[in-house]
Amino acid sequence: MKQITKVMMFVWRERDHRPEFLLVHRRKGDVVTPTGHVERTDKSLEEAARRETREEMGVDPIEVINLDYTVKVKLSKMGYLSTEHAFLIKVPENGAKYTENDELSSWNKLEELDKLMTYPKQKGAIKNIKKYFRSLKANKLTS
Repeated sequence: MKQITKVMMFVWRERDHRPEFLLVHRRKGDVVTPTGHVERTDKSLEEAARRETREEMGVDPIEVINLDYTVKVKLSKMGYLSTEHAFLIKVPENGAKYTENDELSSWNKLEELDKLMTYPKQKGAIKNIKKYFRSLKANKLTS
C-alpha cells in the first residue's frame, strides 16, 4: 500500500466577529474540509497547507495554526494509506472562494461542523479548534 501525506485545512474567516468554516459538499454526497497533498518541494507541513490554500482558495492565508491532530486514513480503492495533519487556516473575510473541481462549498458556524461533516476522523480535529478559540477568547479577556 502506497503511503502519502496530506494536510486537512480547516479554513475559516471572521464574519460579524464570529468564525465561519468552509466545508466542501462533494458530488458523491459527503461533506468534508478541504485536503491537499504534501509535495516533495514543500519544506514543511505548514508550507504545504499555505500552498494548498492558495491553490484551492485563491488567497494567501492570514494565519496558519498547526492543530496538533494527525490521523491515518486507509483509502483502499486507491491503494493508499494517508497520514493527514490538521491545520486551522484563517483567510480574508472577502475574496476567499473554494475553486477546486467545481464542487459546492458553504461557510458554517463552528457549532455546525460536527453535525455537517461526514467523516469521524476529520471531525476529531474539532475539539482542538474549539480549544484554540477558547484560548483566544481567554486571552482577549485578560488583555
